[in-house]
Amino acid sequence: MRTSLLGKQRIWTKLLDDVQPASNIQVLDLGCGHGAVLNQVAQRLKLPGTMTGVDLWRSRDQSQNSMAVTRANLKVWGVSDRTNLITANMTDLPQREATYDLVTTNFALHNIEPAVQRDQALTEVVRVLKPGGTLLIVDMP
Repeated sequence: MRTSLLGKQRIWTKLLDDVQPASNIQVLDLGCGHGAVLNQVAQRLKLPGTMTGVDLWRSRDQSQNSMAVTRANLKVWGVSDRTNLITANMTDLPQREATYDLVTTNFALHNIEPAVQRDQALTEVVRVLKPGGTLLIVDMP
């Protein structure tokens, strides 16, 4: 509980403070789950900046993981006006090339098996990231 609520918030606050993303950028959060990272980044955004969350919405990866739960969370947090949710696999993203200024992922890459598929997910990240964009990964080795 402590790691999920406080630890995640502290880690991402530090990362985002270090990167200092502009307030009007396009952001992609891979494996967004219940939306904790979506919320932290979206709180820093101003329209026309937007945040897109991608997930497969599997409960085996996160308890009670569903798009409906995440939508409700984003509404409560007051960021639903600058967030979008889609169902997609990180290994085959539907977004166009060079779309995002910032891509984030929090404890999602390790769920991709086998390792060659993790490599494919990272290839997809590079494809959708704008030249000079930033990728922030928090995961275990």
